[in-house]
Amino acid sequence: MERAVLIYDGACGLCRAAVRQVGQASDPDHLEFLPLQAPERGHWFPDLSDEACMREMVLVLQDGRVLTGGKALPHLLRRMKGWRWLAYAFAVPGVGLAAGGAYCLVARNRYNLSRARGTSRSGLTHPAYSNSSKTGGNISRRPTAKSTTRALVTRLKLTSLFRSK
Repeated sequence: MERAVLIYDGACGLCRAAVRQVGQASDPDHLEFLPLQAPERGHWFPDLSDEACMREMVLVLQDGRVLTGGKALPHLLRRMKGWRWLAYAFAVPGVGLAAGGAYCLVARNRYNLSRARGTSRSGLTHPAYSNSSKTGGNISRRPTAKSTTRALVTRLKLTSLFRSK
């Protein structure tokens, strides 16, 4: 299975809890996690705007494809032991659409849901909460496959360097 990097909102308690759960069920050789607030994210994935990452989770595949929100769910499920079978459900017409809609609803209300389940926001900050974000990047901007692949290859090389020591 190819490697992937999941970019998530590290300031969201619900998101951090979900990442812990996915991390426990997935192989670390196939999936890495990167909070969108991490300074490395901008270096490794320069074409992914803060606003796009803040709107929904982003899964960057090794081949350079970028999947967001509900479209990333089946790819995540395939990487999780005990949950792979559920990825096949996305082949049924309408399941992907319904799951995507449910994901969007949760993503839009994640801070309220985090408070309701007792996991508040962390001390991490995001440019969207500061005045300087008003002059920020274009939300609809999509990364190119070439730049994303280059960033992922660089990230994978860095990871292998650190693991070999």
